[in-house]
Amino acid sequence: MSMSRRVRRYPVLAGLLCTAALAQDTDAEGRRWYQVEVVVFAHENPAAQVTERPLADPTVLGWLPRLRELQSALTSLVFDFEPALPMAVTLEQPAMFPGTALQQPPTQLLPAAEPIYGPVPAPTVTRGFRLADSSRDPYIALDQRNALLAQDISRLESSSEHRVLWHGTWLQPMVPTNQSAAVAVLGGDQYGDRHEVEGSLRFSDSGGRVQLDAHLWFSSFLAGFASEGTAWTLPELPAMLLPEKSGEDTVAEAVADIERGTWMSSGAWQLRDSRLLTAESYHYLDNPAIGVIVQIRPYSLPPRDVPGTDEDF
Repeated sequence: MSMSRRVRRYPVLAGLLCTAALAQDTDAEGRRWYQVEVVVFAHENPAAQVTERPLADPTVLGWLPRLRELQSALTSLVFDFEPALPMAVTLEQPAMFPGTALQQPPTQLLPAAEPIYGPVPAPTVTRGFRLADSSRDPYIALDQRNALLAQDISRLESSSEHRVLWHGTWLQPMVPTNQSAAVAVLGGDQYGDRHEVEGSLRFSDSGGRVQLDAHLWFSSFLAGFASEGTAWTLPELPAMLLPEKSGEDTVAEAVADIERGTWMSSGAWQLRDSRLLTAESYHYLDNPAIGVIVQIRPYSLPPRDVPGTDEDF
């Protein structure tokens, strides 16, 4: 009996098999998950930019809403507990001259104890901690073993006409555009607090298909202070992307600021695009300054491991 005849004789079984296959690609909330990988690279051939000029109106540059950074899987392993206060130690000191009162013993402040690091507390688990699960958690930066575009990156890095600026691989569920987060992109050479390529990428569900919205810009920089009418005004860096500093600038931070120097943007090439993506296919976006390679792959969430008792942590 042929396979086609078997399927016709058991239409209910065939339907159940199809439903089960689809269920593997959705979570408990009915969302489809994908592994996403993006490579942003620069075109190092100046001849390609001769006939075009950077964007004339920098006011159209901007970050997509609900911006977030990819997190390292190790982030949840580092938790800065409240550091111990400096401990005061009183040292005994003999009298300077016989018959005189002892001088006031000096108080010496010893260095504060090093902070203790550990996993991030999980309030929902009694006496427990929640570690990041790179196989189930969204927007966790995956390592190179999970890369889909490793060969493409190798070719780009070995080419004298291209330079890899940013590479990200992560998992995420596809939700409607008005609910989806955007991933921040900062890559290439750094000038002060700014980077050659900046912007954001958003992947969302659009009628059952995956939609990509890309808002990126590639800037050139000049050293020194900007004179009126010569510098471009780049979008301000969101607070979450600014370098972390203590409440009061230390001498080391001030020296670092001087070493980074003062830079102004002399122009920016914008790459702004929206398109529907096909799984397992290569998608390419570019302008005279940069190119972007994108690939997505359906992903099935593995079963969640639930500790049997509170003593497991």
